[in-house]
Amino acid sequence: LPPPAQGEEPDPTPTRQLPLLACAWRFRAGHRIRLMLAGADLMNVWPTPHLGTVTVLRSPAQPSALILPVAPPREAPLPEPGLRPSPHPPARREELAAPELSQSRDLIRDTATVAYSLGYTTRWGNQARYTVSARDPAVAVAEGNSRATWSYAGREIVVQAHCMTTSDARAFYHTTQVEITVDGRPFRTRSWAVSVPREGI
Repeated sequence: LPPPAQGEEPDPTPTRQLPLLACAWRFRAGHRIRLMLAGADLMNVWPTPHLGTVTVLRSPAQPSALILPVAPPREAPLPEPGLRPSPHPPARREELAAPELSQSRDLIRDTATVAYSLGYTTRWGNQARYTVSARDPAVAVAEGNSRATWSYAGREIVVQAHCMTTSDARAFYHTTQVEITVDGRPFRTRSWAVSVPREGI
């Protein structure tokens, strides 16, 4: 919330409504909810170009509370969904490489990096790295590599994609390179780049 104007008294019970994504959870009796506050969500939300401060008011004059919407029970149950099994069987766990997730901090450059590697199937995997500067949060980098393999008409088709999005205080910059090989031979390549002004984002 913005600070009160000069000469105005602070609102003892300021409120702020935040939209929720499509989510729901049934809590068992006796369970608690833990609220975590952060100034960024590196893998989901791009960092703001300016440093920020999170303040939690806890005094008796300015208490803080989280009020969640409660969905009442439905009088009539919903119909059973008409889900059908996929014709493609899922990959077995022992066939997939274990997912990897790491966090690191560069004390010299004052940056934080989150990296992960994940295999969706035995023939489709993805690796990504997200780096943001604590000294200048406008400077951030998201880099991803994906590789997928298909067998079609007796041929082995491999698609590899490399994407990178970077930013500074002025703009976002995005580059993509895609390479396709058929039976190990180059078939088609394409690359493109675009920049978008930040306009305060």
